Amino acid sequence: MYLKLKSVILLVISIAATHGSSQTYNYLDPNNFDGIWAQGLIPKDFTESWATKVQNSFKGSTNVNVGADPEALQKYWSSQYYFIDGMLQSGSVSFNDPISVYLNKIKDRLLIDNPKLSSEIRVYLRKSPAVNAATVADGIILFNTGLFAYAHTESELAFVMAHEIQHYSEGHLLESFQEREKLLKENIKEYRRLHPIEKYDLMLMQSKDHEFEADEAGLMLYLNSEYSKDAPGRVLSILHESYMPYGNVEVGEDFLATSTFRLPSVFYRESVSEVSKEEDYFDETHSHPNIAKRRDALDEMLKRMQGGTKDFIEPEEEFLALRELARFERVRELLLVGAYGDALYDIYVLKQKYPNSKFLDISEVKAVYALSGFKTSRNYDWVTKSTSKVEGPSQQVHHILKQFDKNQMTAYALRMVMDNMKKYPEETYLSIYADELAKYMVVYCKLDIGDFEVDNAEFLPFDKKPEDFESERQYLRAVQNHYRPVYKYLVQEEVKSGWLQKEFKAHKVIQDSIDNYMNLSRKVKNSQREDRQEQWEEGTNLKIERLVILDPTLILEISDQDSKDFIENFEKEQRFKEDVDVLAKEHGLDAIMLFSDKMKDTDVALYNKVSQLKERLSEGKLHYYADLLPPGIELSHKIEAEGNERYICSITGLLVDGIDTYNFNVYDLKKGKWVYGRNETTGFNLSSRDLMKEIETDFERIKN
Repeated sequence: MYLKLKSVILLVISIAATHGSSQTYNYLDPNNFDGIWAQGLIPKDFTESWATKVQNSFKGSTNVNVGADPEALQKYWSSQYYFIDGMLQSGSVSFNDPISVYLNKIKDRLLIDNPKLSSEIRVYLRKSPAVNAATVADGIILFNTGLFAYAHTESELAFVMAHEIQHYSEGHLLESFQEREKLLKENIKEYRRLHPIEKYDLMLMQSKDHEFEADEAGLMLYLNSEYSKDAPGRVLSILHESYMPYGNVEVGEDFLATSTFRLPSVFYRESVSEVSKEEDYFDETHSHPNIAKRRDALDEMLKRMQGGTKDFIEPEEEFLALRELARFERVRELLLVGAYGDALYDIYVLKQKYPNSKFLDISEVKAVYALSGFKTSRNYDWVTKSTSKVEGPSQQVHHILKQFDKNQMTAYALRMVMDNMKKYPEETYLSIYADELAKYMVVYCKLDIGDFEVDNAEFLPFDKKPEDFESERQYLRAVQNHYRPVYKYLVQEEVKSGWLQKEFKAHKVIQDSIDNYMNLSRKVKNSQREDRQEQWEEGTNLKIERLVILDPTLILEISDQDSKDFIENFEKEQRFKEDVDVLAKEHGLDAIMLFSDKMKDTDVALYNKVSQLKERLSEGKLHYYADLLPPGIELSHKIEAEGNERYICSITGLLVDGIDTYNFNVYDLKKGKWVYGRNETTGFNLSSRDLMKEIETDFERIKN
């Protein structure tokens, strides 16, 4: 009986152990990934007013900083919370998501012996592809998605965390502020005589000192844990190489392969530039000391100190699963900011593991579609890097993209769109991309259907050899000329089906209109341009009835105020938001007011919606100036369909130092573009009452 019982116990233990070691972390769906979003209750950081935060922090800092100038502290906290609230309401900060939860566990472990400090530090995920982390004055630490995507181990994240904690606990931000104020107060005449670069250098020197201090104090905190002594050195290597994508995968002939075509070798570089290993670079114009100096200082300390050996305390599987999540999210973020070349390389790296990911396929299409628009509209340099400034395997991607001429790029993008329409017929918005690309062919590339006639059923490869030419240069030109008409073959399926001819006919009206305009006299052109500007400014024919007003903002001078003025300005801001709401309703608008700072802690769905809308406006701004339809159009349509909300309005009043600015803009989710805007930056001396009159004028115009 005893032996049987013992066997059962051992079996249970074995099963439990096996279950624990094989636990799966299902954070990522590689097919249906749609971003990392906030979860749970909204933290007080996001819902508490900046005025309340200033008052609480001001009281706390006067207790700690005995003898500190109360007015200076009030000024410090006012400026800090203006910045902090703007950041938290930007839509780019996430909380209670799996990565934020994981990072907070690391923070708690580092500060297990200091629960008070641990409670003061709050860690959130900032949705940015940059490899960075930052600390703000009140104890918020922001870890960028990019930093998590590049990390190799939990221990590396822990050292970055320890470094950022020390920026807060050492009071570096307050010290920098106090040094600046002291300089201005005691040496204002001498300071004003300095060259701008000299003024900047003074601030950088202080910042570099803080980086060394945070490294030293952070290392001491870090080594009190079980984490490996090797991680700090690896972190510096990650930071040094962060200008390159994290993957070290050579780009092969399968890059951007379509159903019928692979890029010819002429598109590729023979070799890519080696990664620079030089860490002792010139850093006088950098905010941080160079990596060599930081590494030397850390190595000297590590010689004298003991540390742990663990790269993982939480399960390694959890870290790896979260890193995959961060890497998928980084692709999404790169597309949002227009870094399409970097996005394509990340996609290529991830496809080695996820070759059938729908998200990666669609993201690839979006990147090439967007590049085609910027290439054909002659704005390509807005969204691409100079190949000479890229090192390592990803240089191949940027080189390849530059080899495309506008005909090739547009046809290639169309081929990819059509292939994915067949693969994912449920993604009906892909037809919008196809229609836009056909328009680019007509309007920007000046092509007609006759330009797609071909001599052979298939495109024949270049069959001559270098020795057939007098020089390598002549050979290269011959190869390039041979492949120039390849665009015709990329879309033969659409030519034979009649689809392309139908599209060209539909878009020829636009081309005819442009041709007619080009033949007009300069006087007539100027007159028409003035008429279009007037129509834009008067909101002609918009006839908007329902309007989402997103975070109307009144920015007031806060740098030189006493406590009474400070409170009055806060009250003005609150009245401004309330008055905008009342004014919209008085003018018959069905106004939906989305105020980030008016949300309850249970409004996480609303918080995420505001974040999504702000992403759409940001992406729309990049593409608006090039007159292009953004790749996120399907997300705009989804938001519109879910809430019957088509028009999004942003209003900003800036009343600072007599440089008054007023901005009123309306974005159309259905069209994926800004449809009305008025931006006044000169000749204004606005009062709050004047500001409301300007808003009233714009409400009337968009109702026309």
